[in-house]
Amino acid sequence: MELDERLKWFEGRVASSLRPRSDELKALFTDSDSRASCLEFCSNEDIRCLYIYFKPISHQLVATITPPSTMSIKSVTFMKSGSSMKLTKKNIEQNVVFLDCSQHPLHHINLLAKEVYLPLLCTDNSHGAAAQNADKMLDVIHRLMGNVEIMQGHVSGEAVLPLPPSEVLTDIQTQTNRKAAVMHVLETTVISWIKQIKSVLKHDPIEDVARRAGTLPGPLDEVSMWSAREECLNHLNEQLDSTQSQDMISTLAEAQSAYVKSLHHARRDITHAMCKTMDNIQFIRTMQPWFTILHTARDPDEMMSTFKPLIHTMYLVWSFSGHYHERKYFHCLLRLVSNEVMKRAERIVGSNIFKDTEESKIRLKDAMKVCAGFRGTYLDWKNKADELNTKRLQENKADDGQNQSSTLLYSTKLYWLEEPRSTVERKPLSGSRTWTDSPWPKRNARCFHNLNLFMERCNDSLDLVETIHHFTLMKSAAEVGGAGTKSLDAQVKEIHDQFTESMNLFTSQCANVMNTMEQHTFERAFFSFRSVIKELEKRLAQVLRFSFHHASTMAAQLRILEVFEGISGRDIVQKSLKDKDDELITSFTHELINVRSLFEFKQSNPPLLRNLPPVVSKLKWVHAMKCRIKGPMDKMKKVCPHLLEGQVGWELKDVFNVLMKDLEEFDKGVVEDWRNSINPELREYLKEPLLLADDYIEDVDVRPYVVHVNLDPQLLFKLREIHYLSRPPHSVKL
Repeated sequence: MELDERLKWFEGRVASSLRPRSDELKALFTDSDSRASCLEFCSNEDIRCLYIYFKPISHQLVATITPPSTMSIKSVTFMKSGSSMKLTKKNIEQNVVFLDCSQHPLHHINLLAKEVYLPLLCTDNSHGAAAQNADKMLDVIHRLMGNVEIMQGHVSGEAVLPLPPSEVLTDIQTQTNRKAAVMHVLETTVISWIKQIKSVLKHDPIEDVARRAGTLPGPLDEVSMWSAREECLNHLNEQLDSTQSQDMISTLAEAQSAYVKSLHHARRDITHAMCKTMDNIQFIRTMQPWFTILHTARDPDEMMSTFKPLIHTMYLVWSFSGHYHERKYFHCLLRLVSNEVMKRAERIVGSNIFKDTEESKIRLKDAMKVCAGFRGTYLDWKNKADELNTKRLQENKADDGQNQSSTLLYSTKLYWLEEPRSTVERKPLSGSRTWTDSPWPKRNARCFHNLNLFMERCNDSLDLVETIHHFTLMKSAAEVGGAGTKSLDAQVKEIHDQFTESMNLFTSQCANVMNTMEQHTFERAFFSFRSVIKELEKRLAQVLRFSFHHASTMAAQLRILEVFEGISGRDIVQKSLKDKDDELITSFTHELINVRSLFEFKQSNPPLLRNLPPVVSKLKWVHAMKCRIKGPMDKMKKVCPHLLEGQVGWELKDVFNVLMKDLEEFDKGVVEDWRNSINPELREYLKEPLLLADDYIEDVDVRPYVVHVNLDPQLLFKLREIHYLSRPPHSVKL
């Protein structure tokens, strides 16, 4: 068949070039993908090339219509030599050429042209038309070699000025009929040099940094870019100063070639670019130490301590550098620094914020603190920079007005004098630089887009982490029966199951939450997640309302809020429980009023406790009333601080503080009265012996065995009071 004949034609060329084993060659044409590529190359008129090579790892022989990215050994390339056509067994031999290629195609082409084709074209065996064709081919080969060397330099990141092979050209130069061809090759080489130099000098620092560092470059990439720029210009000068280059330039100068002058102009441009590069390096290196400290910082406080000296140095560079004073380059520098701040803050947050929600909340707040610290420091220096910018612009306007009035000095003359009016020009000072308008960008400028986007993402992530934490606590509350009844606990568990399902869906859609490059994906997933959470919060609000209905006392209601801590503080739940919150505030206000009334009624004659001294009984009574009002207030501050906001909350806190103050004063007054009531005579009793024996007769040898404790009843009473008062919760010190 016709198709089999074409595959056999490919098989013979592959076998002679790559020398595969028979089984490898058979597997090539039995593989569906490789066979399809060969057939598409034959039948599709738009496909011009076919590549057959060994895969690096599997060492499998494959055929593709796209160039391979890597190869283990050489490959075979088939190319259609004519116009677009379909290949058949009759025309495939005449319309397809094939060639071998090694792992390094550019080096392979250069070596093939230099070692094979160029020596053949330099032989002196042609005359007339054949010689002219050889000269044309010589020029084409040199152009090809030069372009290949330039491409090799681009691959390695260098600017290469290709040199013609001096040995071959020397041999050609001895042939009198081909000297013009040699001069043409040399001039063509110089032209390619000038083009290469112009392409290097046509330098855009912003694009260069983006090309080197990718989508999120940092300030250290700017330093590396200018260092590489310096090396590139030095490399150009080294190539131009080489012996072979100087000999070639001397040869062209002796022949009075017009391209020598153009080359000198190009060298002058290189010198000018080098001076500008060195000036920029001088300024950028003043900021490099702070860039390095910021890049290696791990602690948020260490990062924040770097912002002030860093932005101060940037302010000085902006003031004195001609390059970084330009608006677009200074904005680019700010973008690089803000990117670095964002990456350091992102490192603080970590990769998985769902693993430990409590730790993630702390990390997110630290990251937001770092970003806010950078923004605040920048805005402080922005005010100073804007003041300086306005001042210098006003000085420029004043100087321009003065120069306009004093540029031409008209001399007076009498009517009989015939000399024309003389003019005197006032020249600007040498080396001075006119100040241009360069205000610092606003906080929402494009250069801060990535930082602002990251801060918004931190806010969303913090809300997400808090939501996860609240619903996790809700699950624990349902497990211990915190809702009040079994049916309510079952509803809470069902709500948590739906939350878990929506959370799994969110994480499957947005694996890396802190990746700001996938903004649209996160926004869609987060919007869907928030919609589900709002519905679940509405259902939770209804569950809490039923729980409040079963809680008859203020303590029980506060207990429910404590069990569902976090959930009760969410906006939708708060709006649904607004009437219940008002009832709770009213109940607590009445409780404070009752305690106030009881205190005012009983403070003159507090109830006494059996088996306790009167002073201790008073302090116990006051302490019990303080605990009675302080416990609910502490719970309110912890689980529902929103209740203490607004006018009603302020009034409640005012009543509470006044009552607590009165109780504290009463407590202090009781202790102070007790201290003043201690009789000085009791202190004298402390100096007496603790034990006393009965009286005895000295003449009798038998001693009495009765010993008495020498304690005064009043002293014993005071000691009992001291014993109780020195222990918690009173802890009174004498």
